Amino acid sequence: MISGGKCRMKCKNIRIRSRKYQKYYYCMRKKQEIDISNCYNCSYKEYKQYRKMNQKSKKLRQLEDNRTSIITEDMEHCYLCQKMMKKHEVNKHEVFFGTGNRIQSMKYGLIVPLCNNCHTIDNLSVHNNYFTDIKLKQLGQKIFEERYSHEEFMRIFKKNYL
Repeated sequence: MISGGKCRMKCKNIRIRSRKYQKYYYCMRKKQEIDISNCYNCSYKEYKQYRKMNQKSKKLRQLEDNRTSIITEDMEHCYLCQKMMKKHEVNKHEVFFGTGNRIQSMKYGLIVPLCNNCHTIDNLSVHNNYFTDIKLKQLGQKIFEERYSHEEFMRIFKKNYL
């Protein structure tokens, strides 16, 4: 049966199946259960085709590199826990993340610096805790509306968080 976790080939015909909680390899081409050593020498071996990942455009890369914040001036301390961070440890979190909102957050400066724990790891982190996320969004909307207007916020982000 199956031993170890790294045995699996990149052949597109091989599958892992189970029968009575016992896992085994199955060849879709031969339509039978096989031993993994038989797959190494198989004449029907076909490799999966992988696409190259899209690279970020120059414009988006420049926007990400030049992110500034209208929420806080201090980009060296975590906004939530006030922990001092080195330059390479800072996670510049877009308050309104998502497909279109992320770019708009970068453009209008709705960015907060967060440490790794507050960003993703901790249970109270922004991505794991709804209430922390909503509080940051409410703060971001309040500061945005002081600089611009409520109508402008609704036109760009299309949702009221206050």
